Amino acid sequence: MGVTNSFGTATLADVISYLVANTTHVAIGTGTTAFTTGDTTLETETVRNARQTYSQTTSSVTTSGYFNSTQANGSSITEYGVFNDDTTGTMASRDLATAIAKTANVEIWVDETYNVTITLNT
Repeated sequence: MGVTNSFGTATLADVISYLVANTTHVAIGTGTTAFTTGDTTLETETVRNARQTYSQTTSSVTTSGYFNSTQANGSSITEYGVFNDDTTGTMASRDLATAIAKTANVEIWVDETYNVTITLNT
């Protein structure tokens, strides 16, 4: 996973709250280029949905997106990303996946987990 945000000085609770508020949409696409730090979108986004669910602990957040049997059919899904908006917004992460041939017989769940550790430099 490639993370595009930096939090500066923040408490663990601050970072978890930020992730809950800013991982509200999940997208899938057909891009195959590896993540780079400057990425702001998927390479070739096919569809983006509001997250289906999320869970959190004191040190992690998992965002889950669901793509039903009518979405992105005929595509070879190879990338996914998490965003804070339904059309543009900030990309929290992007990653590549083994190709999934999307048909009406295939539904896709994307689960992205952010594990947070804060290390103090003195």
